[in-house]
Amino acid sequence: MAQIETWLKCDLKHAVKVHKLPGDLFYQDNQANLIGVEVFDNGVPALVSGTVTAKIIRDDNTTITATGSASGNRVSVILPADAYAVPGKVSIVIKLTASGVVTTVASVVGNVFYYGRR
Repeated sequence: MAQIETWLKCDLKHAVKVHKLPGDLFYQDNQANLIGVEVFDNGVPALVSGTVTAKIIRDDNTTITATGSASGNRVSVILPADAYAVPGKVSIVIKLTASGVVTTVASVVGNVFYYGRR
């Protein structure tokens, strides 16, 4: 399966919106989804740097932490295998930390579907 990229936009001057993943996530996938965010500051591409982290909350209330990358005005995170370990709802919050300031750049919800035999 090829990696699926989902790109969102965030403007630092506006409230963070909760996005629905446009595709489905499947039980036990391994790094199948990249979630990226183009970051703007009042409509102008923002130069971002720092540490990118994602908190992934599965349907069993387990929180998985993933690290990502920042380059230019983009941040991205590849969802790790643990994100797909439990079928059901998954919530993802992506944050950028720079100079001690933590900024939420995206909030995403989706569903992990069970496919096939166990």
